[in-house]
Amino acid sequence: MTPDPERGRLRRAPAALDGRARAAAAWLDRAAWRQVAALALLCLAMFAPGLDALPVTDRDEARFVQASRQMLQSGDYVDIRFQDAPRWKKPAGIYWLQAASAAAAAKALDVPVERVGMWAWRLPSALGATLATLGLFWALTPLAGRAAAFRAAAMTATALVVVAEAHIAKTDAALLAAIVLTMGAYARALAGGRGAALGMWAALAAGVALKGPIVFIPLVGCMAWLAVAQRSLAPLRAPDWRRGPLLFLALAAPWYALIALRTEGAFFREALLDDLLGKVAQGRESHGAPPGTYLAAFWAIFWPWAALAPAAAAAVWRMRARPEARFLLGWAVPTWLVFELTPTKLPHYVMPALPALAGLLALWLTEEARRNAAPARAPGLPHDLVPSARLAADPLRPPRRWTLRAGAALFALVGGALALANIAGLLWLGQAPAPWGAALALAGLAATALGAAALGGGRLAAFGALGAAASALLSAATLSHTLPAARTLFPSALMTQAAAPLARCAAPPPASVTYREPSLVFLTDGAVAFLSHEDAARRLIALPGASVWVEDRARARFDRALAEAAGGAPPALRELARVDAFNPNRGKATTLRLLARADDALWSACLGPAAPASADSPANPDPSRAG
Repeated sequence: MTPDPERGRLRRAPAALDGRARAAAAWLDRAAWRQVAALALLCLAMFAPGLDALPVTDRDEARFVQASRQMLQSGDYVDIRFQDAPRWKKPAGIYWLQAASAAAAAKALDVPVERVGMWAWRLPSALGATLATLGLFWALTPLAGRAAAFRAAAMTATALVVVAEAHIAKTDAALLAAIVLTMGAYARALAGGRGAALGMWAALAAGVALKGPIVFIPLVGCMAWLAVAQRSLAPLRAPDWRRGPLLFLALAAPWYALIALRTEGAFFREALLDDLLGKVAQGRESHGAPPGTYLAAFWAIFWPWAALAPAAAAAVWRMRARPEARFLLGWAVPTWLVFELTPTKLPHYVMPALPALAGLLALWLTEEARRNAAPARAPGLPHDLVPSARLAADPLRPPRRWTLRAGAALFALVGGALALANIAGLLWLGQAPAPWGAALALAGLAATALGAAALGGGRLAAFGALGAAASALLSAATLSHTLPAARTLFPSALMTQAAAPLARCAAPPPASVTYREPSLVFLTDGAVAFLSHEDAARRLIALPGASVWVEDRARARFDRALAEAAGGAPPALRELARVDAFNPNRGKATTLRLLARADDALWSACLGPAAPASADSPANPDPSRAG
């Protein structure tokens, strides 16, 4: 039997090295750095495509990037604002990262910050997902060995929900990095390394700066799980309770103190009582769902690797007493249950549990190699985190054939649906980049079919390569080609494009009545005003050059408000632009018309006289019309 070279090197390390130095020593050889480089390249392949091609999305991303841009414009890095309204649902950490990223990009490109591409605002998310990937390799190496750590990190980078969150400018990808680093440092703190314990508190502070107390859920759940499983308080004593909380408060408290003084406590009432506790008490923002929803969605959220779960479940259960499996179960299970029992549900909420699930699957995949290795004490870890010789040598039964076939069917179902949706969408859209997108989707479909055959036949190594390839190909097709080509799914971008030629008329920015998506605020640099029907009608009558976006579904009410504001018959209107789109947030198609008074002298001087527009006529003689 060949001993693990990493463990052998660390056993030969000088006795003066503490647990932290022993664990860090694994990073000093070329093999480890090659794996780090491979993971970094994998992250680049997964997270770079589509980072700039995808238009700004509603609603969370648009709110985040607009508030971050307003931070830069105002110079106020304490209070968070979306237009004139306070945005106190999340701490300032992610806004700082986005503002710093966009400011650096603007300086490097020598352009105003308003002109930087979406990639600059999304870069913190992509880097957060990358740091989570590399951090998981660091976290699991002393626990599970380098082979399992590498597999788990690669699974995390290629999981569907992680790839999606890496392309959206909000908190969750960066939070995942903070959680992974917290858990990795806690594993080392269990080994007695005080430096690791302080690192854990620093990572917790970063997580609290990003999304508040959510970062504590995996840590507290794991500590409680280990304490019960080991019938010991040692897991609770592992953190440095003397210096750690002081470091945590020094890093996390200053901004919270400043925002408390600035808002007289209103931030905590909105962020904790209304937003956080409100989501725990009941479903919010039309995202309520019963317990079990995440279990049903797991096959898509953690695609392609969820397909391994049916075959691995029995083996993981048999490994539950092993310290490395016990730690990962303590990380995954309580975290999953907390979010499963929370009424408000979104797919990315359970993302903090996925690195641990990837670790458990990786343990199972590397079990044969682990059984053939000489049982040895893991570097820098106490006895209660080291597999015993009996457990390490205990062979696990091979998976049943039906579990492999069930996983293959689920893998093919999700991957095939994603590939066919891309192909159908590109054929329907008929945009210029469709051939490249269709080629990627077809290659992804082929990789999915081959991967399903490999998994069904028990060829796990082949499935690993094909699953990663399918994820990379289909993610690139979706994010770089299909979604950017689906222009009708982004009404705000169409509205901004349609109104752009009218800027030459020196008219005030258009207002909007019923269409109130945050992306329109971002794309107009905050210039759009969301008005009631009555206020929009008064503005149209009183302000020369005024215009307003009105949806056809609201036209009758707007005409009544216009008549009331005019004190009689409503003035005739002209249609400056028209947009036909699909609003994903409402789940319905919509037609929006940019309307102005037909007798407005500014528009007549700029565009010439035009026939009045009607609610049921799409005719528009103006050259500025776009759709």
